[in-house]
Order: sequence, then structure tokens, then C-alpha cells
Amino acid sequence: LRDAIAAANTSQPVGECPAGNEGAVVELPAESAIALTEADNGSNALPLIERPVTIRGRGSRIERDPGLACPAGPEFRLFEVVDGGVLTLEDVAVSNGCLSSGSGAGVFSDGGTLVLREASIEGNEAGAAGGGVSLVVGSLLAFDSTVRGNLAGGEGGGIAVAGNPGWVLVDRTTLSANVALSGGGLALAGTAAA
Repeated sequence: LRDAIAAANTSQPVGECPAGNEGAVVELPAESAIALTEADNGSNALPLIERPVTIRGRGSRIERDPGLACPAGPEFRLFEVVDGGVLTLEDVAVSNGCLSSGSGAGVFSDGGTLVLREASIEGNEAGAAGGGVSLVVGSLLAFDSTVRGNLAGGEGGGIAVAGNPGWVLVDRTTLSANVALSGGGLALAGTAAA
């Protein structure tokens, strides 16, 4: 998965993955589990999302290895989307991210766009805002998805929106059993058009 994202970002082959392009699609083996055990860059398990990338999970999971305790084991989030990046998660679960002093243990977006389609963001823990998802600048579009069982030490156990983001659209999406200091399911602290 790391090589596929790097190939999409650089338009160059990486490892056994062909060069990606705008709108690269990564298809995971159906019902598979990708368990990550260490950070790849900074606080992230996977390369930054710098261009449009779609991950089609077909019922798969991308997770911080469930055998790692939080916060005792290595701490990292799963995805970070930066300016110009668009991460579309389709039929995939993102779980077990752990950051005792950061935001967005599942997905952190600062300038990018996150699209959830039949996706699940679950069981992530952040010491600051957005246990599941933290959106600072950019947009969030969630359709037919689930955000559950996430924990934040600040705002937005499931989803935290701060700063000056673009659009936030949550449609036919369940937010449940998320815990935070305020805004357990969703905390809107920015000026988003919701």
C-alpha cells in the first residue's frame, strides 16, 4: 500500500506498483487486513496523500496492528491528506490509529479533501481533536459510512472540523459511540459550509 500511494503521488513506478496518475485507484484484495506496525513519515503510517487517490477496499481493513497497545506501542495515524490531495476511501475500514498528543488518529486533513463512501472509521484514539478524523482546511464528504468508537482528548471524538475548511457533507452516515471532551460524534469549530 505504501508503494502504491508513493507511485500515485510521484507518477513514477515504486516497487512492483506501476506509475500512478491523477485519479489513481488502488484496489485491495477483498476482505483483507493491512496491519501497520510503524510510522512511515513523521506521525503517519502511510505516505502523505498529495494527489487524488482512491482506495477501494472491497471489505478490507487498514489498521494500526491491533496487537499494539495505545499509547504504549508505537504511535501513528493512518492517513494524512495535504493541500492538493484527495483521498477517497471506498468500502474500507480505517482503524486503531493512536496519537496521544496529536489530532486525527484515523485521518488528518490539512488542505486536502477526504471522501468516504461506504467506509468505516473506527476505534481510533487522539489526545487532541478528531479521534477518527480531523479536518483543518479542506473538505469532507461522507456517504453511507460509519464513524464509531473513536476517542479524542479534545473536540470531536468521531470528526473534528476546525480552522477554515471548505465543505462538510455527512449524508446517510452513522456517528455512534464516539467519545470526546466536547462534540462526541462531530465538533464544528471552524467556518465550514455544512
